[in-house]
Amino acid sequence: TTETVTVNALPAAPTTSNIAYCQDETATALSATALTGHTLVWYDTDATTVLASAPTPTTTTAGNTTYYAAQSNDNTGCEGAQASITVTVNPTPTISGTTSVCVDATTTLTGSGTAATTSPWASSDDDVATVSNLGLVTGVAAGTVTITYTDNNGCSTTETVTVNALPAAPTTSNIAYCQDE
Repeated sequence: TTETVTVNALPAAPTTSNIAYCQDETATALSATALTGHTLVWYDTDATTVLASAPTPTTTTAGNTTYYAAQSNDNTGCEGAQASITVTVNPTPTISGTTSVCVDATTTLTGSGTAATTSPWASSDDDVATVSNLGLVTGVAAGTVTITYTDNNGCSTTETVTVNALPAAPTTSNIAYCQDE
């Protein structure tokens, strides 16, 4: 008797894209594109542990994590090569500098990392304080304002700035003296 053995081709790796988040941003389940008639098989960061579904990355710690996906042919059960998905979690930027200023005075705030190319700094209320694209805060009126800094990864942070009123001018009165008094 003769048996016919069919050797099925392995499916190609699925189409994937790397993704970036800001630290502590809400992440969604990873995605990949499988061919028609194929099912995605997800693997943990060790590339060997099969996951029940697409993983949702954690964003609590800055850094890179790589997950893997393969596709399995629904008819043959053959599983192809893995494709990697690198998840980059960018750190939350920081703001440093003096966070109080008087009306009509300035203070400079500095943001960590590289600033966004467009409008890296913003004020929540330009009637209290304005901020330039270089982080120069100008007090306009007494009160508090939230200053937001955004880096080139699109991650942002805020700092509260207090604008203090100018002190009132001292009161003076004229005094008359007589000669030789």
